[in-house]
Amino acid sequence: MTGGLYTYERDPDAIYAQSFAIIRAEADLARFGDAAPLAERIAHAAGDTGVLADLVVHGPVIAAAKAALAAGRPVIVDTEMTRHAIAARYVPREQVRCHILDAETPAEAEAAATTRSAIAIRRAADALTGSVVVIGNAPTALFELLELIRGGARPAAIFGFPVGFVGAVESKAALVAMAPAPFATVRGRRGGSAIAGAALNAAAAATADTRISA
Repeated sequence: MTGGLYTYERDPDAIYAQSFAIIRAEADLARFGDAAPLAERIAHAAGDTGVLADLVVHGPVIAAAKAALAAGRPVIVDTEMTRHAIAARYVPREQVRCHILDAETPAEAEAAATTRSAIAIRRAADALTGSVVVIGNAPTALFELLELIRGGARPAAIFGFPVGFVGAVESKAALVAMAPAPFATVRGRRGGSAIAGAALNAAAAATADTRISA
């Protein structure tokens, strides 16, 4: 299509169809079984089907997340970026909780010599059992979650996608080693709120044919 100096695809339906046709041509999604919709959305969010070589899915993470959401359990996130990556058409805004902007969070983080994202998870400790936890930025938040699990918290499902050069690899390796609940993660440095949100959106939609937009 044209309409200016550049020739490019403008039709959103065509862009959507072409994008997922490319993903399905490049990636063997069948190997992920029931988690294929999740894998597909992660590849789309990353703009890279190569990320799927590092995707780890443990247990019935889609079914567990859907059951928790249907029961009205909260979705607990590490940052506002992650919260905004979750589509309101699948998860009501009021069901998503982020404590990073709580008035007490900065002082608690300073006192504990940790990040505000870690404190955001700690401040949700009483709601963790039965919840869905989505971590899209901070490795410290994932480590904090694992510590709380060791202390007795029992989330229903974990979407652990912290990103970065310090702690991301190690925090996700710790999640894989512990495997405390059904979870999805990507080994290595890659991750981020867009991938984390896409993974939860896919689980909430629970069908490969449903269009997901944040």
